[in-house]
Amino acid sequence: MARFPGVQACGHWRPTERAIRLESHRNPGLELVSIATGGRRWQVGGVVEEVPPGSLFFTLPWQDHGSAEPWEPGSDLSWIVLQLAGGEADWRFHPDLGLHTTPAEDQRLRQVFSIPRHSHPAGPLVPRLLPEVVDGIGGLDSASGTASPLLVRGLITALVAAAAAAVSAGSAQASGDPNQLRVRQWIAAITADPTHDDSLEAMAAACGLGRTRFAELVQTATGDSPIRYRNRQRIAKARRMLSASSRDIITIAIACGFSSSQYFARVFRSFTGMEPSAWRDRRSSHLG
Repeated sequence: MARFPGVQACGHWRPTERAIRLESHRNPGLELVSIATGGRRWQVGGVVEEVPPGSLFFTLPWQDHGSAEPWEPGSDLSWIVLQLAGGEADWRFHPDLGLHTTPAEDQRLRQVFSIPRHSHPAGPLVPRLLPEVVDGIGGLDSASGTASPLLVRGLITALVAAAAAAVSAGSAQASGDPNQLRVRQWIAAITADPTHDDSLEAMAAACGLGRTRFAELVQTATGDSPIRYRNRQRIAKARRMLSASSRDIITIAIACGFSSSQYFARVFRSFTGMEPSAWRDRRSSHLG
């Protein structure tokens, strides 16, 4: 990957890439991650957050963060680390990036990125801009690349503005709408225990909503329908159990809320592309 002034690191991570351990770490700048597919459970300072598809995730240089799972499978995401100047209380983007922000804009950006939640709906622009920035920086080293430093600098400026808008909008939505608050409480409850087998009607009623509105709010918050989000959390639990125990597949399926090993295997394949037994064997080979 080509070097670009003010960019500490950037890249793509694809679904076909080998699973890795993502230990707790810090980055040397503001990290922005756009998740296209493959939801994540990441922690910042020990606080676990759900990072569903369609999310923007950010961290600052002094924030320890990493995966809440033993292994991180490949997924479709792009990331960049932007260099900062100053300290924790007065940071701003490094002049090398060429953003030319005013002191008032710097203060506003510090306020936006100081909120405690790090995972937000990415909105329409971030998922387009961040991969373009990464590809543009990579294209600077390529004879066939069409990017120029001026174009990349403009894309980075647009990306920072779009990311700040997405974080600000996500924070406002989460705090200002009681329906969204109830849905986020439901998401937190399902994340903690996805084994409940309530119907869509029952899940919606528990939030005081109709089926359609409930499904819309869950889709906005997680990128999934309610049933798919519950299945995603069940499969995440199954992956942890497959990694940490030698219990047979049907026992794990039932413990995760599935009524049969056949249904469990079908849902597991839809999220991982593998049979549960093959996934367990692969994890064992990594650990070996």
